[in-house]
Amino acid sequence: MLLMAGSQVQAQESAMTLRLGQEFKHSGFDSQTVDIRWQQSVWQWGDSPCGLALGLRAGAMEVESDRAIRVGGGGSAYCQWENWRVWIPLDAIWLSKYRFSHNHDHLDYGGHIQFTSGLGVGYRFADRWLVGYQYEHMSNSNLYDANPGGEFHTLLVSYFF
Repeated sequence: MLLMAGSQVQAQESAMTLRLGQEFKHSGFDSQTVDIRWQQSVWQWGDSPCGLALGLRAGAMEVESDRAIRVGGGGSAYCQWENWRVWIPLDAIWLSKYRFSHNHDHLDYGGHIQFTSGLGVGYRFADRWLVGYQYEHMSNSNLYDANPGGEFHTLLVSYFF
């Protein structure tokens, strides 16, 4: 559910989002992510423009030329004012591979289970589309001995239905 420009509320709204991310942390490795996320609004705080959504995601992560599948899900809290939307996501994800190598260097994320959190902002236009940016942090929250984490700049496009 979300509040559009003015006071029009759309109940039980879903969205599909394509997200492309680039790591900017100091790991020394060139890392990218690509995800598709389905999200469903599940709750709204009364008449406010804020609510909660649950979602699932699937995609891939590439570290140099080494690739892994990423799948998972979680939720996000969001608020929308006029055409601007802000959200705070929190997901648990599974990596098919968590050790990456390139030119005898190694990057070890510690284990298959990782968590992502972040902050996003987007602009909604033409009633159904949103373009935005999300900062995303990925780490295993010290579940494993190694926990280097990753910081990603993510550009995204969403379609609401």
